Amino acid sequence: MNQNIVDFMIVGSMKSGTTLMYEDLLNCEKIFFPANKEPMSFTCDSILTDKGWRDYKRLFNNASGQLKGEASTTYTMLPEFDGVVDRVRKRLSCSIKVIYLIRDPITRIESHINHDYLAGRIIDLANFEFDINSKYLKVTEYYKQIKPWIDYVGVENVYITTYENYTRNRLEEVQKVLQFLDVGIDRLILDENRRSNPTQGRLVPSGFIKRYITDNNYYKNYVKPLVPRFVKEVLARLLQKKVTFTKYTLSEVDKDKIVQALSIDYRNLMSLTDKDFSEWSSFRRYYDD
Repeated sequence: MNQNIVDFMIVGSMKSGTTLMYEDLLNCEKIFFPANKEPMSFTCDSILTDKGWRDYKRLFNNASGQLKGEASTTYTMLPEFDGVVDRVRKRLSCSIKVIYLIRDPITRIESHINHDYLAGRIIDLANFEFDINSKYLKVTEYYKQIKPWIDYVGVENVYITTYENYTRNRLEEVQKVLQFLDVGIDRLILDENRRSNPTQGRLVPSGFIKRYITDNNYYKNYVKPLVPRFVKEVLARLLQKKVTFTKYTLSEVDKDKIVQALSIDYRNLMSLTDKDFSEWSSFRRYYDD
């Protein structure tokens, strides 16, 4: 076991500001991330092989005395990606720190569905029907998703914040994360107007580009770091198209079902974090009844 391969992980939740947090932390020269924000290495058993472990360590070869992190949201996607923490136990020390961003369940689920439409995983968005037993609800069971991490690294090594609080107080929240990571910094400048990974007006790759470049882990891990940023930006404009569409929104009936289905999980989350999530309108509706 090498305790220093990676010092921290942003483990989710998907569509809760993880890409923005990743980019904000990149502004700190004391933090290192691999070019591929989401290597997803611990989602399969190959990380337990000698080759898989060498490949993972290779992602951090360019770190120079920096704190090393990664940001794979698949690490809190039970049961679709099972056994993540078990693999982490076998490869990383329990001193690793974990950052977990969460979001109002209704807006997170809607954003996840729209994201899947842009990714080609949903073909007919207009006629899409939400399934209460789908992955969209499972990912939003925040207590159930983060509990295995807490059981391994301890609650003191897990930092939980909300998308709403983070986007409202970005600089303050990033400073708190750096403090949690024991990173001292005199000055940090953020682009407060930047929105990362937006759904509407997003550049979407064609099937060929998606298959052989944007969804190709070898490209993201080993080729992408060698390509100058301005070249990647020019190619993105040339090879991708900007998509505008009518976003999917959940019906009031589905919203009620979701809040009821998540009620026990969120009671446990409140007890775990000692936080008030009344800023989540869906959460507030349940407890106002």
